[in-house]
Amino acid sequence: MGGVPAPAVPGASAPATRAAVFGGLDAPGLSAADNTAANNGTPSDSTGAIGPSHYVELVNSKVGVFDRATLARVATADLDAFVGHAGDDVFDPQIQWDQQWGRWVYLADDQGSAANALAYGWSKTADPSDLVNGWCRYSASTGTLFDDFPKLGHSDDLLVFGVNQFSDASSSGTFVTAQVITVPKPADPGSCPATQTPVTYGSALRPLAAGDGSQAFTPVPANTTDSSSRAYVLAADDATGGAAGALTLWHADASGLVDDGAIPVGSFAVPAPVPQPGTSFQIDSSDARLDQVVARFDPSAGAEALWAQHAIAGTGGRSVVRWYEVVPSSVGTGALQQGTVSDPSLFVFNAAISPDASGRNAALFSNTGSATQLVAWRVQTHRGGDPPSTFGPPLTLATSAARDEDFSCTNRTPCRWGDYPGATPDPVAGSGTLVWGTGMLNGPLPGNGDPQWTTQNAAVQTSLPPVAAFTLSPSPASRAAPVSFDAGGSSDPDGAIASYAWQFGDGASGSGVTAAHTYRALGTFTVTLTVTDGDGNASSVAHQVTVQNLLPAAAFAISPAAPVAGQPVTFDGTRSADPDGAIAAYAWGFGSGAAASGPTVVRTFAAGSQTVTLTVTDADGATATATSALRVGKAAARFSLRARATSHARTRVRVAGALLTTPRVSGVCAGARVTLRISLGRTRTVRHPRTSASCRLRLTVRLPAALRRPGRMRVRASFAGSAALKAARSVTRTVR
Repeated sequence: MGGVPAPAVPGASAPATRAAVFGGLDAPGLSAADNTAANNGTPSDSTGAIGPSHYVELVNSKVGVFDRATLARVATADLDAFVGHAGDDVFDPQIQWDQQWGRWVYLADDQGSAANALAYGWSKTADPSDLVNGWCRYSASTGTLFDDFPKLGHSDDLLVFGVNQFSDASSSGTFVTAQVITVPKPADPGSCPATQTPVTYGSALRPLAAGDGSQAFTPVPANTTDSSSRAYVLAADDATGGAAGALTLWHADASGLVDDGAIPVGSFAVPAPVPQPGTSFQIDSSDARLDQVVARFDPSAGAEALWAQHAIAGTGGRSVVRWYEVVPSSVGTGALQQGTVSDPSLFVFNAAISPDASGRNAALFSNTGSATQLVAWRVQTHRGGDPPSTFGPPLTLATSAARDEDFSCTNRTPCRWGDYPGATPDPVAGSGTLVWGTGMLNGPLPGNGDPQWTTQNAAVQTSLPPVAAFTLSPSPASRAAPVSFDAGGSSDPDGAIASYAWQFGDGASGSGVTAAHTYRALGTFTVTLTVTDGDGNASSVAHQVTVQNLLPAAAFAISPAAPVAGQPVTFDGTRSADPDGAIAAYAWGFGSGAAASGPTVVRTFAAGSQTVTLTVTDADGATATATSALRVGKAAARFSLRARATSHARTRVRVAGALLTTPRVSGVCAGARVTLRISLGRTRTVRHPRTSASCRLRLTVRLPAALRRPGRMRVRASFAGSAALKAARSVTRTVR
């Protein structure tokens, strides 16, 4: 496989990326065993499409509805009864999910006993499973003319059909013209409006022309999987008369059908039929017409793009699949991409290509076979980051049980094989890289020429999802410091991770390969990392982090450190701390049984030893305790005293004194009492002055008359600061 005939890309090679089946969704679909005796045709012309809740498959005889989660069959019906014309020959079906309309749409050929017609319709709701009453059904008669190879497409406003019209349905019918038919979508599709007005472009008098002026052949409307006001139609030039080398593009809208011109592509020719092991019967590999077209916005091109494919003649006489990505706005410059999917020993045919929802990647389903290998169904993928025009190696999804020997096989004509393969992007949000497909295979040999076809439905990923992984530290955590998160262990098996999104479990979020977050509450939080790769694939992983409360630390200071009895002592607990919060309560205990509260307290003690305890409690109820021994000493005290009375005529005595303690103790004098006695002979007077906090005494004593005489005056002062701290001093003076 390679990138031909697209311009060569220096150094380009097919990527090693493999497609992957999603969730095990690779399962058998409908088969010839589902046929009724009255409707037992071949080939299956199997096709299918994915919707929001179901996968719908149509074959020439049946319609099947499958659960998208398991691909288990939900409902089936005969195709003729489903379209409302039981007993008619109904075949060549098409089915699509119209995302903008929210409806399923179908199209099929209907050959009745009186006239030919195109049968079409849509589901009344998004649920397709009611195959009897859940659909609106219509018929557009073509009389004796026969519209072969019906192809289905749509835009926001139109249903679009492409057909090849023949003079009649017999093998001798002559080609009249290709046609494009548009049907306006009704505003209320669920009501099944009675009147539909198809508009037809192309007639015997005015055939639909290709870009080079020749008659167009097999126009294929695009299955528009996003929003577009234009319905695009693409056709390959007819190669049945010789090699061709162009596509033709039209678009339909409210103004009509517009020829957008020819798109030059590499030369292509009708491929050879596919040989089979053990028989001379060969399988029809088609005639180089386009099989299907899917439209989706491609962000790399910045425009709506059309993906299409057909089987053509390849090297070695084998059939290969040519695929294209066409941007309608750049018709004259050729296809944006075109490539060939081939195999060195196998025929590749009956393919279907579709982009995924991202519009950048694509999946291509195909059949393969040879004279030594039974027909298989496989898939390959192209990623937006791959070299242009390349697909990765194939992944085989299913293999036939036997060779094809049904009644359509002769030695003169190949066995009929389906030419209506289907591939569609998943419309469900979050399924951006899924593409669903339906393929045809052979079941066991019936031995009597009866149809033996089987089908297979599958969902594949165009690129593999990334793997999310992260570490966190510390664990357990606290509110004191941020928790660090590291997603460096995340990886993407087939690309690179484009974004990292964090949910920390407390309402906060972050981004980046690494992140840090500080929790403000205690508890266990679930941290989720979601990584998204360049293709839109996302993967998540979650871990829990427990945020624990850190214990507070209790600490206090004592001042003075060596107090004496009666001296006020300050206990300061403000150096206590809570590393992840605040201290809510301080509780003090003293050896004497006393207690106090608050960050700072002041106490006095008698001489002796004390055990002081501080218990702090934080806002979360956690506690811590600190203990310290306190020794309260006895203070030795002496009292200095001076007194002066210069004459007996003096009426006053000036007294000055000071208390001195060893060691020096401050604060013991506040509120203390000094008793002052002044005597002269037997006559005395008593005063009770108070000292100041500085332990200094200064006062002038007014002497009573009895003491105003000469003699020996004695002045005595005694200090009582507490029961444990006392001092006294006397002085004698002569009064003349």
